[in-house]
Amino acid sequence: MKLKFLILAILVLIVVWFNFGWAQCPQDTMDRGVCDTLSVELLDFSKQTLAEPFYFVRVPIYVTHDLLSALDSIGSFVIPLHFSHTNPAKYCSLSSYWNTNALSGSALSQSVFRHLVDPGTGDTIYNRILQLYQQDNIEWGPRLVRVTTSQTNPDSNWFRLAIFSAYWPGQWWWEGEKVLLATMTFKIEDSMTIRIDTTFWPPNSRLSFWRMDSKGYTPRTNLPLCIDVNTWRPMCSEFCGVPGDANWDGIADLVDVIYMIKYLFINEPPPLYCDCADVNCDGIISIEDVIYYINYVFIDGPRLRSCIDCY
Repeated sequence: MKLKFLILAILVLIVVWFNFGWAQCPQDTMDRGVCDTLSVELLDFSKQTLAEPFYFVRVPIYVTHDLLSALDSIGSFVIPLHFSHTNPAKYCSLSSYWNTNALSGSALSQSVFRHLVDPGTGDTIYNRILQLYQQDNIEWGPRLVRVTTSQTNPDSNWFRLAIFSAYWPGQWWWEGEKVLLATMTFKIEDSMTIRIDTTFWPPNSRLSFWRMDSKGYTPRTNLPLCIDVNTWRPMCSEFCGVPGDANWDGIADLVDVIYMIKYLFINEPPPLYCDCADVNCDGIISIEDVIYYINYVFIDGPRLRSCIDCY
């Protein structure tokens, strides 16, 4: 609790003490023409077998930044967003369980800072915050992630992210186009259109980037954005590097079987990409996949498959 109050106090001090400006392009005459921009996009969605059929919709948040000098680099982000949807009779949630701020451990698979895989190409989309932590042992912090969902009051649906860098120089945001900052994970029940837009974060904060010299400004955005989610699409993502690799460590082995059993019976996090765990390719993850997997490992049964085999 004390840490949360400290983070909020930092937010208040930043907002009160420093003046805001608008995006550095074109107002900044020294800018090279690539505006600092926040972009929200739909990556894909996949169906998981939970208590009821739910879909997980991944919505990455990208930052485009042209770095003129060290002084121009981004040292902190304040990103308050609001969402609503067009199917109030059906479930749509953005929960803290599926949107953690972890950089390691079991909660990483649910973290807003995890790496992603492009379902069309199979390329890894690296999250910059996690990449710095894993490669250079540089940790951005504090990292404040707050999510709120109300099924009865659409005005209370929030995603709020505030992240600060406390060290110089390697951790300041470097130059790049559409670099992954965070990912929102929605859990929904049926077809709907999700609308996302910037909003206000009390006591006095809106969407803002902060430079190294503590000057805050409002970046360009592609918001408001409407995302159409249609449940007739394939139940799994269209990419799996290694069929049977449920825990996404690059190999298919007995550890993946244990991972699937924990998911099915002990309420552990689901596989990151469901097509990797759906080894019998019947469109769902169930005990049948575990049996299929055990037959393959110990009894020389049929090869492991993934949903991509069915297309």
